[in-house]
Amino acid sequence: MATYATDRLESYVDGNSVVVQGQTVTVFQLAAGAEFTVPDDIGFGTVDVLGGVTCIYSSIDGTGAARSVVTAYESGRGRVELGSSYVTGIKGFCPRLPIVTVVGQNTKATGLTFGMS
Repeated sequence: MATYATDRLESYVDGNSVVVQGQTVTVFQLAAGAEFTVPDDIGFGTVDVLGGVTCIYSSIDGTGAARSVVTAYESGRGRVELGSSYVTGIKGFCPRLPIVTVVGQNTKATGLTFGMS
């Protein structure tokens, strides 16, 4: 998945005859990865092992007046997910076991999700 956005403001002269400098802000992100599901019928229900790995590249840059408030940034990071879900023979009962998400590159962030439906 790729995302690209540019916001550009041309130079102009305001009502007080002051020249306002043009500026541009550019944001780009590219993500690639793979996810998997491994189902296993255990006789009294189904267990699915879920997981995935994603590599993410991001950059942001500003020119003109935007340069004073937008710090140029370029970096990569990774994301790893691992979890499982369990479906019993009871209709509508599906406890979802922990899904752990780890995102990192100099900073570490982890998350844990529980759910039931």
